[in-house]
Amino acid sequence: ETEKTAVQQQEKPDLEDDFYEAVNYDLFQQWEIPADETSQNWFSIIEEQNEERLFQMIKEASEDKGAESGSDSYNIGAFYLTGMDTKARDRGGYGEAGHAFLEKVDQAQNVEELLKACLTFYREYGIGSLLRFSYELDGEDSGQNVLYLRAGDTGLSKEIWFSEDAVNQKQVELFQTYIQDLLKVSGLSEEEAASAGKEVAEMMKDLAEESLSVADQYDPQKTYNVYKASDIEKLFGGSVSSETLEEIFGISPDEKMIISDIGITKRVASFLKNENLELLKKYVKVNLYRNLSQYSDTKSHEVQQTYSNGANGLEEGESYERMISYSVQSNLGFQCGKLFCEKYFQEDTKSEIQSMIEQVAEVFENRLENMEWMSQETREQAIEKLQALDARIGYPDKWPQEDYELQLKRPEEGGLYVDNYMEIMHVQMDQIFQAKDEPVDKSEWDVYPQEANAYYDSSTNSITIHAGILQDRKSVV
Repeated sequence: ETEKTAVQQQEKPDLEDDFYEAVNYDLFQQWEIPADETSQNWFSIIEEQNEERLFQMIKEASEDKGAESGSDSYNIGAFYLTGMDTKARDRGGYGEAGHAFLEKVDQAQNVEELLKACLTFYREYGIGSLLRFSYELDGEDSGQNVLYLRAGDTGLSKEIWFSEDAVNQKQVELFQTYIQDLLKVSGLSEEEAASAGKEVAEMMKDLAEESLSVADQYDPQKTYNVYKASDIEKLFGGSVSSETLEEIFGISPDEKMIISDIGITKRVASFLKNENLELLKKYVKVNLYRNLSQYSDTKSHEVQQTYSNGANGLEEGESYERMISYSVQSNLGFQCGKLFCEKYFQEDTKSEIQSMIEQVAEVFENRLENMEWMSQETREQAIEKLQALDARIGYPDKWPQEDYELQLKRPEEGGLYVDNYMEIMHVQMDQIFQAKDEPVDKSEWDVYPQEANAYYDSSTNSITIHAGILQDRKSVV
C-alpha cells in the first residue's frame, strides 16, 4: 500500500525523459500491488492471467464428454480427473509399473541384476537413480544428438549438503525427514524408516561430495568428457556390460559417450559391489518414491508438499485442485498450449511481430555495415548469421504431439493418475530413443508457447516470442 501510494504521488514524466513511464502512467496508477508481492509488472499480470485461463481450460476439458479418445482435450481431462480421484490414488499406490519395478528390485540377487532392472525401468519411463543414459544435443555439434551418461542422484546439491548456513542446514533436516516419511508411507515402521532413511541420506551426501559444484556444471571443460560406450565395462567393474546397453537402449559399443560429471560417476562405481546390495536397493527405492510422490497415493503427495513448502519457506501451499492443474500443465504442456493458442492467440499477431523483427534486423544490419572497428571477415559472418535468424512467433509450426500417440485413461475406464503419468513418460522416452540417430530438428520448441516469455537461443540461432506474452493489452487490463 505504501509503495502504491508513493507511485501515485509521482508526477507524470515527460515523453522525452521516460517514454515508457509516460505512456503507461495512467495505467500504473490503477495497479494495486498484491499483499504477497513487492511489485507489479506486465509479466506477473500476464502470467497470472494465463494461469487462470489454463486452469479454466483444464476444467472444461475434464467436463467435455464429447472429446475424442486420445485427443489433446481428452488426455488433459483424463490426467486432471485421475489426479483429483484421491480414492483411486490411494488404492493404486505406485501404480502398475512402479509396483512391478519394486518387486524386481527386491528379487535382485546381485548388483548386476539390480542395475539391469534399473536401466530397463529408466529406458521405459525415464526414472532413474544409479545410472541414466540418454541422447541429447551434442555440445560440440548442435546438429547432432550424442549419448550422455549421468550417474547418481544426490537429492540436494553439494552446496546445500555441506553448507554451514542455517537456512541450508534446515533444508537438509527437512529433506532427511522427507525421505523417512516416504519410507514410512511405503510400509516401514518408524524405526525401520529412520534407519533406512539415514543410510540413504548418507549415501546421497557421499555422492554429492564428489560431484561438480554448481559453478563447475557450467564449465564445458569439466562437463564434456568423451568416452566410448564400451568403456562402461571398465568404469563400472563389469557391473554393466556393452551387451546390456545394446539390449536395453540399442547403444552400440563404439558410440561416442559423454560423461557430464566424472567425480560422481566414479563414486557411484565404488558403491556397485554386492556387499552394498541392500543399501543400493534402499537408495533405488527412495528415489522411486521421490519421483512418484506427486502422482501416487495422497499420503506420499502430502509428504512431498510438506517438504516442498518447508524448503521454499511457505506456510501454506496451493490448493489441491491448483496443484493438479499445475501438474497437467507441466506434463501435457504442448497439449495445453495448443488449446490455449486456439482460444487466445490472434493469428494476425504473427505477421505484425514478423514485420517488427524484420525492421529491427534491417537497422541492425545497417549498423553492422558501418562499424569501423569490425573486420570485413567478421562483418560478413555477423550479417550472414543475422540473415539466417529464425523467428519463432506464437507457437510451433508443428506440434510435438503430432508425432506420437498418447492414450490416457479417465477414471471410468479404470485410469489411475500414476499410470497416466508413467504412460506420458514412456511415450517421451520412446521419442528420444527413436530419434537418437536422426539430425537434430532445430525447428522443435523446448518451451511451452503459453508461457509469458521471449528469448534468443544461440544453439539454433533463433528468437522465440511466445503466444503467452503476445496478449491483447485490453484483455490483460
